[in-house]
Amino acid sequence: MGELLARVRVVLRRNEPQLSKTLLKSGSLLMDIPRHRVTLAEKEIALTPTEFDILAVLMQNQGVVVTHHQLIHQVWGSFYEDESRLLRVNISNLRRKIETDPNRPNYILTELGVGYRFRDSDEE
Repeated sequence: MGELLARVRVVLRRNEPQLSKTLLKSGSLLMDIPRHRVTLAEKEIALTPTEFDILAVLMQNQGVVVTHHQLIHQVWGSFYEDESRLLRVNISNLRRKIETDPNRPNYILTELGVGYRFRDSDEE
């Protein structure tokens, strides 16, 4: 019986990194990727599929600058490379939904001329 329990623990440890990539948290913002749910202070936030994808990319790269090009490529594909306005509009809409004050963002920070950075949870 003890050997079986040890094997189960090993399997669970192996799966731990995968689980952490599917449930993302920063402060009171929680993103459950498999369930396609985002909550802020335990209240569900309705996001468009595009807003959800942008937030997922940013939260999976917490603390790291994601360039405009990288975001566009990961969310829309290489066909949309010159659509930085489309990205800005979606970031603005996303900020209105998750930020207390969209003009002074706490979560999605702009790195001028480069891209966006999701605030590292350690910065809070």
